Amino acid sequence: MTRRRFSGKHGFTLIELLLAVFIFAIVVGTLFGSYRAVMSSVEGLSAGMDLYEMATTCLDRMIRDVESARISQAPAWCKPNPMKTDEEADPLHILAVESDGETGMPRFRFASLAHVSQRGDGREGLAEIVYYADRVEREGEEINILRRADRLPPWPEEFVPSAADPVLCEQVKSFEVLLYDAEGEEYTAWDSESSGSQYATPKAVAFRMEIGDEHLSHYFETMAAFPAYRRGAD
Repeated sequence: MTRRRFSGKHGFTLIELLLAVFIFAIVVGTLFGSYRAVMSSVEGLSAGMDLYEMATTCLDRMIRDVESARISQAPAWCKPNPMKTDEEADPLHILAVESDGETGMPRFRFASLAHVSQRGDGREGLAEIVYYADRVEREGEEINILRRADRLPPWPEEFVPSAADPVLCEQVKSFEVLLYDAEGEEYTAWDSESSGSQYATPKAVAFRMEIGDEHLSHYFETMAAFPAYRRGAD
């Protein structure tokens, strides 16, 4: 009779192999899920930081523009005469339109020494600054952006938007311009060449923005005081 010596060693059974593969799949799935969760959080945080940086850069630019604004004062400035239709408008007038264009967001115009040369020619001077919203297509999706028109004289009688105007901020869901008079009253529209504002200029302006996408919104607000203001004329 042949004897077989038991060595204590034997191969894995099919059940053991299947169990090992099953456990390995669970471990890998858990690790991959954790990795995806971490990466999603990192990507979300990175996107939020990018939006925050873009918005703060935009608002900082606005503050510098407003703080460098120029306001016409008497006697150089004279109250407009409604009987003179050919009378030239004050080139330094301040105009805030509550709803403009297809975006329905405000347009804000004023004159400032904070000109930024886009051609690299180093030109300086008093510029017409206009903030306005525009609708463009990005990666097959329409979004609202905020542009900053910056033009040296001669200025056109009527503002004309241009795709060449630099973009201040993208993914703009809402944009508000709030102006304040000498008594602190708040307005959403202003025309310093109109009797409705008594031909006065605002003392300060606040900007509010909501930026983001359909999943997340970030809210930003800042206020800047004009370096001077003109009192109302009766």
